[in-house]
Amino acid sequence: AVTQGRNGLGCVIFFAAGNGNESVENDGYASHDRVMAVAACNDRGTRSVYSDIGDSLWCCFPSNDFGFPPFGHPDPLTTGIWTTDRQAGAGYNAGDTVSGDLAGDYTNAFGGTSSACPGAAGVAALVLAVNANLTWTEVRDIMRDCCDQIDTASGNYGADGHSELYGYGRLNAMRAVQLAQPRQAERIRVSKTFFKRIPDQGAFSADLEIFEAGVIEDLNVRVDIAHTFVGDLVLTLKAPGVSQPVVLQSRQGGSGNNLRRSYRASLHEPLASLLGNASQGTWTLRIEDQASRDVGTLESFGLEITLASTADSPSTDSKAELPTKTQTPTKTQTPTKTRAATKKRASSKTIVSNTKRASRSKPTKKKTRRKSGGK
Repeated sequence: AVTQGRNGLGCVIFFAAGNGNESVENDGYASHDRVMAVAACNDRGTRSVYSDIGDSLWCCFPSNDFGFPPFGHPDPLTTGIWTTDRQAGAGYNAGDTVSGDLAGDYTNAFGGTSSACPGAAGVAALVLAVNANLTWTEVRDIMRDCCDQIDTASGNYGADGHSELYGYGRLNAMRAVQLAQPRQAERIRVSKTFFKRIPDQGAFSADLEIFEAGVIEDLNVRVDIAHTFVGDLVLTLKAPGVSQPVVLQSRQGGSGNNLRRSYRASLHEPLASLLGNASQGTWTLRIEDQASRDVGTLESFGLEITLASTADSPSTDSKAELPTKTQTPTKTQTPTKTRAATKKRASSKTIVSNTKRASRSKPTKKKTRRKSGGK
């Protein structure tokens, strides 16, 4: 879901932390490193007594609670969360204002982290309604940076702003929407057709020239290769001013035909290392065929580079201080096995466009917490 959902931007996944007053790490789903675990807090601004705790908590959201004298935990001020019920008194509410509404269509006692989790998902839906171009990691960052720290006396928030009781705090929907507001960022698209044969058990390099100077905020690499066994291929990309090439593909895909795919920095960890670098210069794609018999052709190679806005772009002298985005490792996807005839052309064609796209303002409130170990 995070690698292919939303046309490659990634689905945003929440999971209820649990109601056992125990470690959230006991739940492999809630503690998964690509999931946001949501804890429950009450109407007094403290933890609901049952809510699970731990390092994997991302945030908390209001839910119900109950008093528990052995812990010195007081009764809540309200019964819980209002939600729809079976109609006409057939559900939790028989039809009175103590349990909900007179018609019996709503109950006022929904709770648990199963109530908190959909509330958090609703905040994410508001964020994506404002800016549908955000990747799942960008939404996750907003879910961190919009939080209000509650119960600061007992929450034990660390230097990174994280608490094992509340995650980064209670979600603030208005702040999340503000952080998601699109801003204008410059996007460069360069694509060139080659139709050059890739030597069997040999290598071939293709260059693209970027003339616009700027700091790379996002990067997408597109390759179209006709080949009868893509598992033979190793693809690397060398960026201007960077000594070591980045590996895009290393003999994945087995006997599949043709490699026609995009590599996005937000989903492909090696590419993420190029964020914050300079865009201007020669970009080199190197294709190596490491096995005999099957052959192919590079049809086209393209780059889509989003540049940081002037306000976000530090000078070249302060490049070492550039903030970097946390990227989540993902497995390389298997290329689509679509057979296409190799085209022949006498000359190559380069297409360059320079556009503006909507992206979000960079939050600067807190640092990203890295979870220990993926599941």
